[in-house]
Amino acid sequence: MLVWVACINRYETNKDEKGWSFDQPFLFCLWEGYMVQIQEYRFGYIKISGKTYTHDLKIIGNTVIPNWWRSEGHKVLQRDIKDILEHGVEIIVIGQGDPGLMKVDPSLKNYLKKQKIKLIEKPTKDAISEFNRLYKEGRKVGAGFHLTC
Repeated sequence: MLVWVACINRYETNKDEKGWSFDQPFLFCLWEGYMVQIQEYRFGYIKISGKTYTHDLKIIGNTVIPNWWRSEGHKVLQRDIKDILEHGVEIIVIGQGDPGLMKVDPSLKNYLKKQKIKLIEKPTKDAISEFNRLYKEGRKVGAGFHLTC
């Protein structure tokens, strides 16, 4: 049951493969009482709470942040999940892609360990199972999912 919905337009500055900066608009919505449920995943495709996504994304609280770009492609750095960290999570789940090519940078792993934030990094299919379980348990979990390689 939706109690209320609040949406704002946000812009996230990203860099393309040539290093050019660009602002990427996305709609950021908060739904009180809304549960995120990842229903389906296959290479390049994920269905969350009835909505289909075909690009990498993050989940923070009850919000899906589509079109997740990382500053160094297949490496996850602290700045790539800054918004997840600001949400005060106790667990971060990283879906590394279908074969698991995306990796968390060692410096980020060290930072998370010092902050006592548990990191789970697995191929995306397995990471989704972990995320759904933790989310349903009511844990403060955030996630980033790479949908392809």
